[in-house]
Amino acid sequence: MTNLAVALRLSIGTNWRGLAAAVLAVIACMYLGTLGVDGLYPAGLERMTYASIAGRLTAQAALQGPPDALTTLGGIAVFELGWYLTLAVALVNIVVVVRNTRAQEAFGRLELLRAGRFGVHANSVAVLLMAAATNTVLGAGAAAALVLAGTGASGAVAFGIAMGCTGMVFAAIALFAAQITAQPRGAYGIAYGVFGAAYLLRAMGDSAESTALRLASPLGWAQQMHPFGSTQWWPVGLCAAGVAVLTGLALRLESVRDHDAGLSAPRPGAATAGAFTRTPLGLTVRIHRGALAGWAGALLSLGAGFGAAGADVTQISAGTQGMLKLLTGFNVNVVDGFLAMVTLLFAMATAGAAVSTVLRIRQEEVAGRADLLLAGRLPRWRLAATHIVTAVAASVVLLGIIGCAIGSTHGVRTGDLAQAGRVGVAALAQLPAILFLLGCAVLLIGVRPALTWLVWILLAESAVVSILGPSMRLPTPIMNLSLFHHVPHLPGVAVNPVPLTVLSLAGIAATGVGVFAFTRRDLA
Repeated sequence: MTNLAVALRLSIGTNWRGLAAAVLAVIACMYLGTLGVDGLYPAGLERMTYASIAGRLTAQAALQGPPDALTTLGGIAVFELGWYLTLAVALVNIVVVVRNTRAQEAFGRLELLRAGRFGVHANSVAVLLMAAATNTVLGAGAAAALVLAGTGASGAVAFGIAMGCTGMVFAAIALFAAQITAQPRGAYGIAYGVFGAAYLLRAMGDSAESTALRLASPLGWAQQMHPFGSTQWWPVGLCAAGVAVLTGLALRLESVRDHDAGLSAPRPGAATAGAFTRTPLGLTVRIHRGALAGWAGALLSLGAGFGAAGADVTQISAGTQGMLKLLTGFNVNVVDGFLAMVTLLFAMATAGAAVSTVLRIRQEEVAGRADLLLAGRLPRWRLAATHIVTAVAASVVLLGIIGCAIGSTHGVRTGDLAQAGRVGVAALAQLPAILFLLGCAVLLIGVRPALTWLVWILLAESAVVSILGPSMRLPTPIMNLSLFHHVPHLPGVAVNPVPLTVLSLAGIAATGVGVFAFTRRDLA
């Protein structure tokens, strides 16, 4: 670990902006969400009614986690929001670790450092220390947000520790995955696969009340702390042991494998590319197919779960005025309001997938692979267009998957199969907001590529305002700051074509200007 301090300073220096944005987003969502819960479910009979109903719903437990201490503000906040934010923290750790270990090695940057006096494990340990510091700040910030919003201090601290422990477990999983494959995409695939399996096992364990299945999932370990219930501390030791074992194995593999290689040899490809793959668009589709397939699988399974839970909405809202107030913020019909809210949530996830797809233009440029393509007869505008077309097509397909998954499962449980079509249209109605967001991303790629991270800020701000705004009765000027406030929250509401047209045209115009600027500026 020679020059570990240098590696740590380098990791922090190149990642602090993104990490700071993620930390602030998680803490702000925790604080604002808890305030929203306090307004929806005041202390007393409202919370007792909510606890008696939500505690009996198997679908809700499978989606959100164990229904603990639902008569307290902290228990409801963690149940409704906290465990979802913990999932986000786990994903952030996967991205941070793989991006700064396997990706740096694949791009050849780590080789430059190790050509000098730089230890074999210096970078990996530095990235893990950076992840530990980030998770500590995230956990402490989430605990402080809960306390400031009015929850009990002991439960808030327990939840903060649970969130930080979950982040560290998945940081160690990502470090181990980075030693297995030679490409970042493979490492991401392994880590995300473990994440998906962990969520599925945890959901099965909570729905069947199986302790064995819960303990088989890294996501279930921290939830066994029961932060605002009968708090238990032994899961912290389990998480620490898991982190220690995975880190030890990862460092051992890093010692014995060749640099720029993984434990598993890459599978040889076909001797010749297919006719479609030999085209620029075909190559782009091949580049994105793995990530988009992962997004499709995740949205399909989660959408089906939320659609199944929609059949219980009437029962919950009939007993709790808070749920009724939340859903009527989207539609006077509570079931349509639930479908609109869930569809909006998943449309924002689709927007994230689309933005990450189009930002691949910048990644290919920085990695030097765009130079290889542009050295031939491929013009710059066509290179950019292939990624943009892929992002737009992926958005349409993912929105269709979301609508069918939510509507079909809801229709099966309610006996109304026409819901699949209604929710499908509701999902596709969010497309103009995604087009505008993609236009902003392309514009920044062409004009100021160093500021592409602003697109993520815009998406996060839109998500917070659109989801929490109706329940918190935010004023109209603030609601208008969200892109998704200007698209109809179907089903069951009237459609105003003017904002849809304006968003779509503005997105197309921004895309055109961005592509033009990309063709005129110097490449990285």
